[in-house]
Amino acid sequence: MARPAAAQTSHSAAERVRPSTGRPIDLVHLANQTFGDRLLEREILALFCVQLSTLRARMEIAGPAERLSLAHALKGSSRNVGAFVLAERAETVELLPLHEPAMTALLEELDEVRAFADRLAH
Repeated sequence: MARPAAAQTSHSAAERVRPSTGRPIDLVHLANQTFGDRLLEREILALFCVQLSTLRARMEIAGPAERLSLAHALKGSSRNVGAFVLAERAETVELLPLHEPAMTALLEELDEVRAFADRLAH
């Protein structure tokens, strides 16, 4: 799935700093986080996929307070693995938990990141 033009434009500065942000997960960031240990990368990505599946299911039925809390957790874990666009979408939902377009954008990005991470993990 192609990234919306707005997402591409708004991340141009980040792309200059983080060379692989054109992907759902910045692989350079992930490699730095894991000190280049490919086995550790795969383990982290597999755990991240489980977390994404769990959070997605909970977020769809959550009320505003729980949605805010789940978005906050997602923001942190996404930043840790290098899923920076997902982290930004989560931050938007954290700030606006009732804004359905923000939630839709978050879930779409979450699905893309999960599919990408799953391919890398296996």
